[in-house]
Amino acid sequence: MRSLKVILTAVCVITIPSLLSNCDGGGSSSSSDSVEPGESDVVDRVFSALLANDQSVYPLDPAITEYYISYTANAQQLTGSDYAFTMFIDTPEVRSFSLHGGLNDFRVFIPFGVSDTVNILSNGILEQSEGIDNLPNFADDQDYTIEHFLDFANDSWSIHIDGVELYRSSINASSAESLRFSMAPWNGAADSDAPETTVEVSNFTVLTNLPN
Repeated sequence: MRSLKVILTAVCVITIPSLLSNCDGGGSSSSSDSVEPGESDVVDRVFSALLANDQSVYPLDPAITEYYISYTANAQQLTGSDYAFTMFIDTPEVRSFSLHGGLNDFRVFIPFGVSDTVNILSNGILEQSEGIDNLPNFADDQDYTIEHFLDFANDSWSIHIDGVELYRSSINASSAESLRFSMAPWNGAADSDAPETTVEVSNFTVLTNLPN
């Protein structure tokens, strides 16, 4: 198993209860602040609904072709709000997975249109679509274990929520430079911060190969 830069051990596991640093930024792949994997101890990270965006950045190694990313997310007063909590995958074009506060569902976006996207729904029906995919609804005040399986060599992105695969598609990218977690308005009409609207991320783990 290859190491990630010089920060990881030979086991290639990063387990961080939360993500670091606040910085301004949006849906683009640029950011004003970032952290190195495992560089310091951190506490659980709560993201708050701010017009200026509440964001953390986690760097990845573009030379690595497989990533397993897992975390627990718990939203408070996000449903029915003008905000969305999003994990961006900078490839360097942005792919994203969101808890969308307006539609109250999990949502996936891949740019440029992907024709072989497959949603695996709870009723067992397979659907094909392009670009934006709406997954099942989420609820406030509930822990969700979210797992991402990224396999750039085989052009695959799979998402499991609470142990159930809900999404699988081509990722249409050869590598990733970073992850960004952001709480920001989805609605241009949002005109104020909403500090009571939060998402807590915990148990954040990155592996540099896919579990069997």
